Amino acid sequence: MTITAQTQEGMGSLIAIGTQGGSPTYTQIGGNTEIEPPQPKWGKEDVTTLPIGASGTTPPTLTGASFLRKFLKTLQDGGEPKLTGFWQSGDPGQIALYAAYNQPSNSTYGSVYPFKIILPVNLAGGQLTTGDTLTFSAHVMEFAMGKAEPGKPVPYSAALQVDGSVAPTYTEGS
Repeated sequence: MTITAQTQEGMGSLIAIGTQGGSPTYTQIGGNTEIEPPQPKWGKEDVTTLPIGASGTTPPTLTGASFLRKFLKTLQDGGEPKLTGFWQSGDPGQIALYAAYNQPSNSTYGSVYPFKIILPVNLAGGQLTTGDTLTFSAHVMEFAMGKAEPGKPVPYSAALQVDGSVAPTYTEGS
């Protein structure tokens, strides 16, 4: 079977949180209206130095590239995935997410949890059984229930911070 590049629909995407230690067991987090995956980026350090004159004592003539700053690419930040949706009392995934939020870094396994984002099967792209999957480890840094208003569902949101202890893994669907 050949997989072809094809625009992906977001409807049917899901995110799950895993258990700590060993092989994780994943629980889908329900009630999401938006799942923002990690947006990793490299850190940078400005390493621009003052130019040295031709004789070492006279100021240099600054032209072209000498006006550009120089940078060193440093450590990669794995990103901060965000979830927004509606509070669903009793949803096992939201309960696990809230428990992970309350887990301190000095606990038995620390506060890092495995997560998995799964896109729906892209039939137009040639996928038949599984959608694309992104797995990563993260801390739950924010968890909030929104305000309750008459006639409106109660919103919730969560923010994660990808942890560098395990490299994120992208697996193309099949």
